[in-house]
Amino acid sequence: MAKKWKRLEKSRIKEFLNELHASYEIWLPYLEEDKWRFKEYDIEKEIDLPSSFVHDSIKRLFLPRRKRIMEFNKHKKWPVVPVSPPAANRLLMGIHACDGAALQYLDRVFIDSPYKDTFYEAERNRTVIAGIQCDRMESMCHCTDRGISPEHRDGMDIIMSRTKNGYLLQAITEKGHTILNNRILAETDEQPVKKEWSDQRYPLATPEAFLESYSVDIWRDVMKYCLTCGICTFGCPTCTCFHVADELYKNEGERVAVWDSCQFRSYSRMAAGHNPRARTFERIKNRIMDKFAYSFLRYGQISCTGCGRCVVSCPVKCSLPETATLISNTIKQKKPSLASSDAVSRSKPEQ
Repeated sequence: MAKKWKRLEKSRIKEFLNELHASYEIWLPYLEEDKWRFKEYDIEKEIDLPSSFVHDSIKRLFLPRRKRIMEFNKHKKWPVVPVSPPAANRLLMGIHACDGAALQYLDRVFIDSPYKDTFYEAERNRTVIAGIQCDRMESMCHCTDRGISPEHRDGMDIIMSRTKNGYLLQAITEKGHTILNNRILAETDEQPVKKEWSDQRYPLATPEAFLESYSVDIWRDVMKYCLTCGICTFGCPTCTCFHVADELYKNEGERVAVWDSCQFRSYSRMAAGHNPRARTFERIKNRIMDKFAYSFLRYGQISCTGCGRCVVSCPVKCSLPETATLISNTIKQKKPSLASSDAVSRSKPEQ
């Protein structure tokens, strides 16, 4: 028997969250300056969950831009002390399918691997994910090309669907059942409306085909517009590059992990000064190969979930998925070069 849905009236969503707020740290998207950003719940602000694209990736709530790992004091006998990860219960509401799938990928990297990240695991263990089905796909969205749909529920503890004057909610995990065991919610026979979703916006060659194209003379041609500024990697929910540094002020200090990017010239520079990816096209090639081939070899899935943030954030509108599709088409057609093609996206997508 299918699990029952529960209904939350829109007029009572703040009452529902206020009750949970006594036991949970709550985060959800708020619209600020025409962009949806994940913020901590504000009792004073109105709530209107986004129907589609969220500019913020939830990656930063599990892998902060700057994460304290250890503290130290130069004058103490045992100077380095590990920092304890947060343990308070947390609810993230308004997560879409692309970010849910991204969390599953991050789990493979940081939990289901020989190099477990205890800080990331602690963040996952304390968090309940309440996802919401998208009402539409924006022009930059392409989750359907990555084996996902806007109604995808993998990686969620609760799934939500917008309905007239409210939301339908269904528990997927035991964490979700705990949240939905609430007097404000009423069981209902209402069901979410099924929709048809478009695909083939950014189709790809297979990971094996990408690997075979490593030495093909197309990479220089399609990368000429990229600035390697790294903003696409910071917005990407599955990019995991970071570096560790010690920060000292007088005798007190911290060891921190901060975001890094394979697009930066300094990222692959070795101690003796040699840089195997000194040129722009080499760094871009590494990023695309990692997204669509290397990640598949390591974890059994490509690391693009079709969220579209790299399309929106690029300052010169050099669309990563469109570039990958152009390379894919060239691989399939066995063309020697894309030098004559002007199809690399430089037009601003609809937002």
